[in-house]
Amino acid sequence: MSALSAADSLALLDTLELHSVAGAQVPRLLDRLNAWGGARCGISPSHIGGRPIDPLRAYTVLTTPQAAADGVGPALQAATSRRLLDPASPVVPRSPHTATPLTVREAALDRLIRLADAAGAEAAEAQLRGGPDAAPPPLRVLRLRQLSLTSDRFRGAGRAPFAEVPETLLSAPESTALGAALDLALEGHREDWSGDLRVRGSYARLAVGPAPASETADDWILSSAGAIPGLAWPPAARAQVMPAAELMYDSELSAVEGEAGQPPPARQADLSLTIGGALRPTATVKALKLGAFVNRDMAQLADKPPEAGARVDWEATRAFGPGLSWSTLGQTLIWADAADQDPSDLRVRAWGEARLSLPLARWLQIALVGQGLAVRGRVPATARWGFAGTAGLALQGGGALAL
Repeated sequence: MSALSAADSLALLDTLELHSVAGAQVPRLLDRLNAWGGARCGISPSHIGGRPIDPLRAYTVLTTPQAAADGVGPALQAATSRRLLDPASPVVPRSPHTATPLTVREAALDRLIRLADAAGAEAAEAQLRGGPDAAPPPLRVLRLRQLSLTSDRFRGAGRAPFAEVPETLLSAPESTALGAALDLALEGHREDWSGDLRVRGSYARLAVGPAPASETADDWILSSAGAIPGLAWPPAARAQVMPAAELMYDSELSAVEGEAGQPPPARQADLSLTIGGALRPTATVKALKLGAFVNRDMAQLADKPPEAGARVDWEATRAFGPGLSWSTLGQTLIWADAADQDPSDLRVRAWGEARLSLPLARWLQIALVGQGLAVRGRVPATARWGFAGTAGLALQGGGALAL
């Protein structure tokens, strides 16, 4: 096919517009576009360019003034933010040759010429005829899930009978605290595998009058997780499960304070390996993992044998309206029996968090935050449920940057 015949096939002189849309708003945009009925190239209800929609990323939506006038405009206007620090939208790209507004025909021809130079004329002709898209290229993402300042109201479970369990949420007294949290990850994604290196931390401390200072949050975690989408099963199903694994080191900045006159408990330091399956991410369910784990208490190597159990993790998000979004994440651990069990050993640990966030800018939100912890011990003295929780406000930043 010659350049002239391709130009005849692409005789579209309409110019282009670029709209920046937050990932959390893309599903809402697609719902509105379903009523319009126009073409949506490279977009499905849960994927863009072959990858799940990422609520922390910003996506560029390409359209034309004619399409905007025909019905796309109101949907884009509802999904496009005009908040402080947000980029201007829409942006009209310019032709690199004439400095005039870029037309559909010129953009398509430039793309086809580059594709023909790189992969041959057959590849360019196949794309022009609507052939199947190539697999998405490898993607590297630096993801800041959370950098926040928090104000919490805390109500603990009381010390007895869980005084020896190394969980700050269980042992701290009722209080109001200020704190900070960080969740940063470097991710790599390919068609056949994905993985990340992630660091998480949270700390909050309160001193009331002459009373000793107490902690309501004290935790840091270094982990590396991986999955194999190339082995997802069943192959043609909408909901697929893929093999997954995670290596995690979980510790704290300072040890849990002990009872008066007693030596403090050892600082938490656990090394664990989890192997199981993970649901392929969707527009709403970002993570759902089930697996078996082996854990080693690095603070008590001589006294504690390796422990095993089952683990469930989840993460989900949902956008409401042009800015309000809800998210939840959590983890449940169930331990099997082990030798030399004591009151510090748990049978069940279930932790969860929910956030209702309102954006102040593209990368800054204010959120209502609730966290809860439920535990049950393994020995008769702790064989009952204990509960703890926090609720408060957070000023948080977050986003994802493709590298």
